[in-house]
Amino acid sequence: QRRPPGEAALNASLPHQADDWAAMASPLKIGIAGLGTVGGAVARLLEQQREALAARCGRAIEVVAVSARSRSKRRDFDHKRLRWVADPVALATDRGIDVFVELIGGEGDPAKAAVAAALAAKKSVVTANKALLARHGTALATVAEKNHVALDFEALAMKGGRDMGSIARRSSDSWTLIASGRTGHSSGVGRPDYGAIYELARIIDAFRREVGEGGLEEHPGPRL
Repeated sequence: QRRPPGEAALNASLPHQADDWAAMASPLKIGIAGLGTVGGAVARLLEQQREALAARCGRAIEVVAVSARSRSKRRDFDHKRLRWVADPVALATDRGIDVFVELIGGEGDPAKAAVAAALAAKKSVVTANKALLARHGTALATVAEKNHVALDFEALAMKGGRDMGSIARRSSDSWTLIASGRTGHSSGVGRPDYGAIYELARIIDAFRREVGEGGLEEHPGPRL
């Protein structure tokens, strides 16, 4: 009788899955450039809602480093416990962060240089910089696609005379979908009551087909 593979053998045969599991077990490390009204609020809310975000995302989210023009300025969150990086471009490529959040503003440098550097370093970027996206969005998106990382934005920008924006997650990010099914042998997969995961897939697919609208996308969150 063949014995099931041990953990070492399983990890050796599934290297990419093992890497993904290890990454999900560690916090997602955020670097924020720009600590004005928006940047300060983002840092504060990520700290205040860290437990709720970890429960919803399946992974802790931590702000670990920040950058701004003035280190001594009073702010409405405790930035002194975070690592300070004077140069936003250096923060964008810092090995200690996973995602770079650009909240500096302006269509030129240092915002443009920092975002471009982060994408080139294969780090996903989140920005609310409308001017930057309107002027350089296509070029930056090309860099992001080449390096297989995300360039995400909440602000609206113009592209080809059309308003472009990332808006859908605001509408349904608090929904929780729960499905249940009876356990059984795999031979019963063709039955009409064939399990929770299939029911979840059916509901999500129906949502996509029936609620979809041209130019919009929907991305289901973590499933357990």
